Amino acid sequence: MPEPFDPAKALAVAAEVAADLTAERGVADTLERIAAEREAAGDAVEARTFVSLLESLAWLGEHASTSASLDEVTGLVNRRGFDTALRQEVERSYRTFQPVSALAVGLDHFERVTDAEVRDRALRQVADVLRGCLRQVDTAARVGPAAFRILLPNAGLDGAREVAERCRCAVAALNLPEVGALTATFGVATHPDHAANSAGLAQAADAAFQTGVRRGRNCVAAALPLTDSE
Repeated sequence: MPEPFDPAKALAVAAEVAADLTAERGVADTLERIAAEREAAGDAVEARTFVSLLESLAWLGEHASTSASLDEVTGLVNRRGFDTALRQEVERSYRTFQPVSALAVGLDHFERVTDAEVRDRALRQVADVLRGCLRQVDTAARVGPAAFRILLPNAGLDGAREVAERCRCAVAALNLPEVGALTATFGVATHPDHAANSAGLAQAADAAFQTGVRRGRNCVAAALPLTDSE
């Protein structure tokens, strides 16, 4: 038999749900907890109302978290969302002994495009091209005015290079009358070959990107092995 509705307990549960959501623990566990509260609520009007409020809170938390992790111009993940995904995938790599690769991408000489609307249209088309080159499990992010990153779970260096080259060719094939020819440079790094942690993996990809810039841009460059770059 359901217990009588207890306002004090309800406030405590609501506070815990809010803490879970703001701690970015996701909503799956929270929704399971809310389902349990619904089961315990029985037919009491106050309890059912309370559970409905919890469900609304969970939905708002999920929506806010998703929106906060997206780039407004391209709809890709932003730097915050990418960094979170990168940490998670490197942790998974440790558990599964599977590699994970990161690509640092920069549009070459994009600063010459000065019209804001034209820049945004070009960025959206580049974002669409990158999405089209990736698997569902991969993550593409915009992390700067003309900078992107790509996360490739379960992909070693050879596979990551292939993806980078495919993306490079696809960007170069874009038809952008307002911009003209557009190319991109890619830096490739893999955990555990080039880095011991997520921060190191991002840094290794950035360093490889700089190598590509020095080589003349519009190319794919790989990071140095970890033992050689230390």
